[in-house]
Amino acid sequence: MAAAVADGTVELHRLSSSSSQIIRSEEGEQYDGDTSSNNHHGNTRISSQKQKHAGRSYYSTYLCLAFLLMILTPRSKLWISCTDEQQHNVDDCKYYGSLNLPVLTKPALWIIVLMLSYLNLQGSDPGILTKEVMERYSEIDNNFKGEDNNINSREEGDIDDDDMERQIFLEPSSPPSPLDVDASPSESNDSNTRLYRSTRRKYCAKCNHYPPLRSHHCSTCNVCIATFDHHCHFLGTCIGERNHWRFWCFLFLNMVTLKIALDVVNSSNMTLGAYLLHDDKGNDTGSGSRSSDEVSLAFATCATVIAKLYMYPILIIVWILLAIHTFMAIQNCTTFEFTKGAEHIDYLSQTKMMDFPFGRDGLCLNLFVFFRRDDAYRSLCSLASKVKVGWSGSADERWSPFVWKIPDHIDRDSEEWWKHPMQNKYWQCC
Repeated sequence: MAAAVADGTVELHRLSSSSSQIIRSEEGEQYDGDTSSNNHHGNTRISSQKQKHAGRSYYSTYLCLAFLLMILTPRSKLWISCTDEQQHNVDDCKYYGSLNLPVLTKPALWIIVLMLSYLNLQGSDPGILTKEVMERYSEIDNNFKGEDNNINSREEGDIDDDDMERQIFLEPSSPPSPLDVDASPSESNDSNTRLYRSTRRKYCAKCNHYPPLRSHHCSTCNVCIATFDHHCHFLGTCIGERNHWRFWCFLFLNMVTLKIALDVVNSSNMTLGAYLLHDDKGNDTGSGSRSSDEVSLAFATCATVIAKLYMYPILIIVWILLAIHTFMAIQNCTTFEFTKGAEHIDYLSQTKMMDFPFGRDGLCLNLFVFFRRDDAYRSLCSLASKVKVGWSGSADERWSPFVWKIPDHIDRDSEEWWKHPMQNKYWQCC
């Protein structure tokens, strides 16, 4: 009898232990399920930080190497290598001498300013569409059909593949007028088509909202960006509505800094032609006389040539990027819209390549909008308000995306060519 009671006690203890293990296991699984929903955003932040650290390392290396090559360029105006007696015969000058500090100060200051601009741009918000931002946007988006309770409550699994393929749009509160496009006779059959009817894009299942027009979900950052332009891997961040103007300034500072550095490099008389003709000045008559120190001459020439081969291609790339983004600013367009076009972007499906539906108000207004949508404009407004009437709170710090709208009418035969320089009554491009 005692043995039976003991066996029963052991069995009961074993069952209770198993039950507690099961409960702990279920709690652990439930905990894992709760935390997995946050892993998505956590991994995104970690990946973004890694990109920024890598981009910062690459850019610092690029600047340091450019600065070092500029300093190592012999017989440039950065070096005081000639005495008063040697000014008439440059061949007697040293390749290096004492540093000309006033000349060195200018490129050094520009490099510091450029690095500060890089850090400011890298830490900026390109226009991430968070839940709070979308709530503020819904308050000012009058063309959006009311408050849909299903928008904020729908989970990612509620949207099937068929819905995504159909590109669900939320209809505006009032029906738009038919598209009135100046079509050629061959395009008369398309006269009944309409432009994009809403101020929002298709439903984003990953961010769980209807993003504003011109926004895009960045696959690298895994967030929706307002007025998306592109994702810059060199910066480790996106370029969008809130930092596009500062990106243009960053390119401009790169161009100026490279021009100043190349001005120092080009002041050297150590050219490849001078070395091939065995004359430092490059104006030998062909006698073929060599320098007494051939090794030093070869090193000095290579230093100058390498500096030019490094800086000139980068300057050309910066020039091209600056020209592209200047054109985008003038036309109130983005790189994403211009490269993808009507074939891949839903709200541009009824437009042509050079229509630029968001930039048909003229050059001056487009440039003002390009600057006004950047955070730099809001910072200047806050500073002006603080200087004039004192700091009045954080109301001006609340950012909301622009409410973009596709016009109902695209006039491709406008007489105001200054407002439509790419497509007007007198000429058409592309």
